[in-house]
Amino acid sequence: MKNLRKINFKSYWPFFCLLVIIAIGHYLRFYNIENTFAFGWDQGRDAWEVRDILDGKHSLKGPRVGVGDFYLGPAYFYLLAPFYFLTDGDPMAANYFNMLVNVFNTTMLYFVVSRLLSTRSGLIAAFLFSVSSYAIGKTMVPWNVSPIPGLSILIFYGLFRVSQNSVPWIYYLSFLSGFFLHLHFTAIFLPLIYLPVILLVKSKKLFLKHFLFSIPLFLIWLAPTIIRDVGMSHDNFFRLKHFIRDYFIGFHLQFMLYRLPDSIIQIQAFLGSSLGFMKFLVLPLFMLLFFFEKDRKLKKLGLLVPLWFVVPLIGFTLYGGPISDYYFFLNFSIVLLIFVYFIEKLLVPQGKIGFVIAALLVALFAYSNTKDLWTKTSSGGLSAQKQQATEALASGTRLEYQEGDIVSYIYLTMLERK
Repeated sequence: MKNLRKINFKSYWPFFCLLVIIAIGHYLRFYNIENTFAFGWDQGRDAWEVRDILDGKHSLKGPRVGVGDFYLGPAYFYLLAPFYFLTDGDPMAANYFNMLVNVFNTTMLYFVVSRLLSTRSGLIAAFLFSVSSYAIGKTMVPWNVSPIPGLSILIFYGLFRVSQNSVPWIYYLSFLSGFFLHLHFTAIFLPLIYLPVILLVKSKKLFLKHFLFSIPLFLIWLAPTIIRDVGMSHDNFFRLKHFIRDYFIGFHLQFMLYRLPDSIIQIQAFLGSSLGFMKFLVLPLFMLLFFFEKDRKLKKLGLLVPLWFVVPLIGFTLYGGPISDYYFFLNFSIVLLIFVYFIEKLLVPQGKIGFVIAALLVALFAYSNTKDLWTKTSSGGLSAQKQQATEALASGTRLEYQEGDIVSYIYLTMLERK
């Protein structure tokens, strides 16, 4: 008790606030999830792949890319494997893993934004992520896209530190970029986002030296894909080659203007449909504020942030196929950073009035995004899919393996237990 009295609990208030924010975000995402969220093709595929790993069939094939039918690295499946092992193959394992992923996402947002702006800003960013209906919809799904917000903001921070001449962060960037390639194909944009940062580094020779030494940390993540491709007669290489042949259309200015609304779709997703018309104003306003920014450290944010929108825009201008909103999910965390920066620079300096306005805006955002999410009525979900498998087993109906079919996976798991 004497030791407890010596602890200054006031200094830990951000930690306790963060715990509350994480709890709110997890309630909105995962309360009663087994009875409300049904597994789709992606979750069924993941379950079958993890089953093979636990059976000793250590595949080096990762998730299949929707735009080109080639494969990513397998790290996501191996991260899922311990959870499937501990639950004896129960698909709820994917949800348990996703809960930890969202702790990571929220914590990384707090960590990065609090260091770039302030502790208060970090908590606001974490809270906005926890209550954003768009973020909830994307990260409550147990899939390989869920870790992107936390990973992308951590990479952004590493890039910022490198621009501040903290060269050892290059090693973190190489490692995290390689890991990103196991989650989503948009990791291919990262090298182009990094490239202009070289201009901000004072010692170019020191940068080049550490960059060359960091390459193995990136290549180690490519090793599983390369080894598998060599053993599979370069199957993935030819899939990628066919993808480029079918969808690469070259650069066309008119098509880039067509893609422009897509490049800022995460801003629209954050604002919601009622304020979506403001999406074109957000980045210009952000750049205008940075034109008058006096803090030299923050000045560089004004150079880094636009890269996360411009590079994907150019990349998808070269691609002639269909795209989905989550292809730009890597900049959702940057969108949160932008809006928190607006609060810090436009409202907080106005004193108590600005603070009250900021609090009301955040509260209004939370209410409008979560008003329909606090109560969740059971509507089937994974529990209904388990019931289908149970009924098939009880009736003697045989369910054959189908890739992406979670019911057949549950059926076989139950059959083996029996």
